[in-house]
Amino acid sequence: MRRRAMIAAVTLIAFYMVSGAALKVVYGYANRGSLAPNDVGWFRRQFLPYGPIPVASLFGSDFARYLGE
Repeated sequence: MRRRAMIAAVTLIAFYMVSGAALKVVYGYANRGSLAPNDVGWFRRQFLPYGPIPVASLFGSDFARYLGE
């Protein structure tokens, strides 16, 4: 029972992280050119709360390089 609860908690946290990052990427790409102060700065600021977790690499190595990670 405890193991199932831990797996469910980890799965839920991972789902929230990935879905939140995906929404940020979709919004950022839909509004390219109008993000303040610039697109790269906006993306970096949005991915800052993830800290050392390499969430940007989920969208490909090119996107991670675009952010400078």
